Amino acid sequence: MSRTVRLVLVDATGRTLGALPDFDVPVPWWQDAAAVVAGARAAYDVDVTVLRLLAGRRGRPPGGHVSYLAEAAGPVRVPLLPAEAVQPAAHPLPLPGAGPG
Repeated sequence: MSRTVRLVLVDATGRTLGALPDFDVPVPWWQDAAAVVAGARAAYDVDVTVLRLLAGRRGRPPGGHVSYLAEAAGPVRVPLLPAEAVQPAAHPLPLPGAGPG
């Protein structure tokens, strides 16, 4: 079982840039961000930091189509798909470094 990933990218200020085209990662577990980072690098030569899960079409792991909010570490050299602006949500118990920048 694998996971199909959609990354909605923001810059260091939190401005929505767009979404990378979907790509597959071999690890089905939604919380495994390392596979998402490696997949984005392999498929599109872009370095990202995953900020949070946005949605999963199945409603629960494992596998399926999952979208994440991610910060692009630099310029993105592939055409991005339109994406609705996403505000990194203020969480009552934020983890250090869990937001853009």
